Amino acid sequence: MSDHLCPEKSINRSVNAKVPVSGHKVNPHYLIALSFVGLICADLVIGGGGRLVSIGPLSLRMLLFLMAIFLIGGMAATDRNLGIMTAKTLFWILALVGFYGAIGILRGSSVGNIFGDANFLVIFFYVPLIFMVFRRSKLNIVWFFDYLILLIFLFSLVTILLVGLHFMNIVNLQNLDVIFKDFAYGGNTGMMRGQVPRIYTSSHIFLQFGFSILLAEIIFFETNAKKIFFLITISLALLFTFTRGFWLGAAISGFALGVQAGFRKSVKLVAVGLVLVLIVAGIAIFSGVYSGETLINRVSITNENGESNTGDLVRLLQFVYALQQIEKHPVLGLGFGAKMPEGYLAARETLSGRSKEPLEDTGVSIELTYVNMLRKFGLVGLAAFLIFTTLLLRRVYTRAKFIKKDHPQMYSLYIGYMAAVLGFLATAGTNPYLFNASGAFVFVILICLVMISGEFKQGFLEHKHD
Repeated sequence: MSDHLCPEKSINRSVNAKVPVSGHKVNPHYLIALSFVGLICADLVIGGGGRLVSIGPLSLRMLLFLMAIFLIGGMAATDRNLGIMTAKTLFWILALVGFYGAIGILRGSSVGNIFGDANFLVIFFYVPLIFMVFRRSKLNIVWFFDYLILLIFLFSLVTILLVGLHFMNIVNLQNLDVIFKDFAYGGNTGMMRGQVPRIYTSSHIFLQFGFSILLAEIIFFETNAKKIFFLITISLALLFTFTRGFWLGAAISGFALGVQAGFRKSVKLVAVGLVLVLIVAGIAIFSGVYSGETLINRVSITNENGESNTGDLVRLLQFVYALQQIEKHPVLGLGFGAKMPEGYLAARETLSGRSKEPLEDTGVSIELTYVNMLRKFGLVGLAAFLIFTTLLLRRVYTRAKFIKKDHPQMYSLYIGYMAAVLGFLATAGTNPYLFNASGAFVFVILICLVMISGEFKQGFLEHKHD
């Protein structure tokens, strides 16, 4: 088969031919790409992809995107295969926006809502950029995850600090919620039912990734004091989100890692898990942040009064209203920008006793991600997403098995990230994180890991890169 018919082979040959050796001049494109990847990660993990840093009407995320267009364009002009990859990425982004945007227009959605709904897709434009960094050296993959874990750890410290400052009457979480919304962090921060602290934003979805990757490294690679301290800190911040979807995601990630571990490693995993739960719950209870009863009530389907949780009732309301639209357009859905049926917003506000933030008040997005996907993209879109995701995860798993014996560190990163994605998919079932920049970035990393894993059988991991 020719390279034109099999671009993966062509890209692989280009990668192997262009790997620099020690002493050669470093490609300036690579240094710029490396800096960009660092900024992108920091913006999403620390800044939530919002407006924490902005210049006029442009957020850091949009500024990086505009600059990346020129950077990737310049790199693609000098690297034919990277150009092909960029063209394919752009094609799929435009195809999705064009197809489901057209359906949205036909179904009556406004152009503004369509572009607002689809803007998370621009994150996929970073695939060539991150792949360029990954293909430079296996050490860059390790560096990337070390850097990601460091950012997650720092954000965890901020979360714990804010909760502590609240109990010291220095910071008011209710006021902090207003500030977070001004910076477009999303989520919800404050006191549940006036007495239980919680702090979660779109950035907090990455906590369960830090949890899963660190746990995998401890179980499958090495255990040291730094990793254990990071894991405890991230787990405590995860608890302080007081978000069941995050807890469920972390639990599923831990279970997935347990399935992959042999008997002895499974025993180690269970022991680490039990000690971690005792330490984190103990800190939360003895510090007075939560009581044991509060934590038990949070994971139950009813509150302390035996009534259904308001959040669950809101999701049930979403399902009922969304089903009305799904029944009308089950195959292709309503497209990008589709609002929920008339009356939904008023019913939700009555049920919850409060209105949502302005972004959600458009009624375009709901917490039930897969129901929302079925509503917007129909059976065709949902099936395509599930097949695509399954194929990506299967490739990550098979490549991880291939390197398990000879490269335990890379194996732990791959299997840890795969388990994290499985947990993330569970979290997304009841939380709207697939349709934002954070959710898109999760898949960008997954795609790049799959692409670079095509080099494993060609000696990529043995090669002494710069």
